[in-house]
Amino acid sequence: MKGHVRRRGPDRYEIAIYQYRIGNRRVYYYETFHGTRRQADARCAELVIAREHNRLADRAELTVAQLADEWFDAIRDDRAPNTLRNYRSLLDTHIVPLLGRHRLRKLDVVTLERTYRMLRRGETPTGRALSVGSLRNVHAVVSGMCALAHRYGWIPDNPARHVRLPAEATSDGFVLPDVTDVCRLAADVGARDPDREAFVYCALGTGARRGELCGLQWADIDFEAATVTIARTVTRTLDTAAWMTKVPKGGKARRLALDDELVAVLRALQARSLDRALAAGIALPANAFCFTPAVDGSRPWSPEYVTHWWGRACRARGLHIRFHDLRHLHASDMAEVAQIAVVKERLGHSQLKTTNRYTHVRDDADRAAVQRLAARRTRARE
Repeated sequence: MKGHVRRRGPDRYEIAIYQYRIGNRRVYYYETFHGTRRQADARCAELVIAREHNRLADRAELTVAQLADEWFDAIRDDRAPNTLRNYRSLLDTHIVPLLGRHRLRKLDVVTLERTYRMLRRGETPTGRALSVGSLRNVHAVVSGMCALAHRYGWIPDNPARHVRLPAEATSDGFVLPDVTDVCRLAADVGARDPDREAFVYCALGTGARRGELCGLQWADIDFEAATVTIARTVTRTLDTAAWMTKVPKGGKARRLALDDELVAVLRALQARSLDRALAAGIALPANAFCFTPAVDGSRPWSPEYVTHWWGRACRARGLHIRFHDLRHLHASDMAEVAQIAVVKERLGHSQLKTTNRYTHVRDDADRAAVQRLAARRTRARE
């Protein structure tokens, strides 16, 4: 059966597509279309094809919660496990509790903006107000869901495209950790396990992510060329508590130069690994993990294990330094002596705007700059 197009006002048409019969009642899919009659007829033809391919949902029954399940299943094979866990958390904590019972046909800009205001004010079951950044993460998921519904022909337009979000803060208030404090923390964890101290210095010297350092193997390190290849990262699987290795974020490996001090640290780490393997009467393979709980290097440290002992050391000294902050510290130090493009490649970012969020200006940078300029003028007068 063909659909029907009825004029409902100037440049406004109602499209009705027959779906099925319940008893004596026929169930139709309705859509309001804004445009010319020819465009409305073309849209009607698209919806008829969608019905024939079973892609036309009954908007009177479809809810946002059902759309959330459909969207998550659609992206499941194309996203990293960590990303999927974050999406699932946003859906279960914020989106489904507030919007899940809404009929998809009634989801509009007003409903979304009111929901976002509730999230910003903390008027939710969790009682926790979201920051602008967290709200934008929620909106990214909602926008993806609505885009899928629009592509499937379940809604005439994507209302998330028209939502007005609060402006991002001009300053994130992030304070770079002091390198002296970090070195003291490295000494604290090194007193318990020297491998942990080496891990901290690897983070300071490379700016690699926590999971990337856990995934380092001895075959990735070229001591003669003083380089290390970041070829994999350790991450948790989506449905189980097991850990897995995969390519680094961004989908490609990168090669980083090492300073002499870090090369010495890694040589000492390798010597300890060889001694442990020799004491157990086994040979250390080339693909053994550098940071491992196993004598043969067959298993890597988990990122959660790193967070555990690092957090305990910070609490003992009364400091609030995330391990990820060392990546910010490395990026900011590199930005003072190298071009931003070099920092971008070293951190493995695909866009410069991401790198800019990792580079921070120190409080004394302004004074140090004017002192250097003053010294230059003094030399010029001599």
